[in-house]
Amino acid sequence: MRGKYRWVWLTTAVVLLPLSLLGAWLLYTFGQEWLIDPLVARLWAIYLVWEQLPQEILWGILFLIGCVNLLRLFLNVPKWTVTMGTPPLIVGRISHWMVLLASAGQPSFTGKKLLVDLRKLVVNHVAYHTQLTADDVETQMRAGTLPLPLSPTAVELLRPSRTFARTTASLSETISTIQEITTQLEREQ
Repeated sequence: MRGKYRWVWLTTAVVLLPLSLLGAWLLYTFGQEWLIDPLVARLWAIYLVWEQLPQEILWGILFLIGCVNLLRLFLNVPKWTVTMGTPPLIVGRISHWMVLLASAGQPSFTGKKLLVDLRKLVVNHVAYHTQLTADDVETQMRAGTLPLPLSPTAVELLRPSRTFARTTASLSETISTIQEITTQLEREQ
């Protein structure tokens, strides 16, 4: 080591050696009292409890676990797994509608809000892509002349005078129509 690098190493050694000695002394003095001793005492207590348990109890627990797994094997019960739910395949504004459609069969489903929000989405989407105002698109929606290739039932569903029917046959038809609309909007993006 020559020149200025020798002074860097020498300064580092002079500063770090006393700091490391001080840290080691603090860890030995206070760390033993506050960290090592309580940890060893708890581990020793766990070991003593483990040693005091009769062998019959330990083997009985292992036997019960084996029997439960054997029953699950013979009864074809699926494995114990934790599922966090399925992640959405698409992310964005339109995926929100797909989530609403998935909840359509539940009793708490409100179709009116879904249709109002869907109409707003279609108006914003068409206005953005055709450079028309939202009022012009709403006028086209009322007239049934939207510039989207939709089936007549989808166009009828988007009209503001349309209300959401709650019957089961109509519900499945309405859901498939809404899926058609959201799929068409995804293609247009």
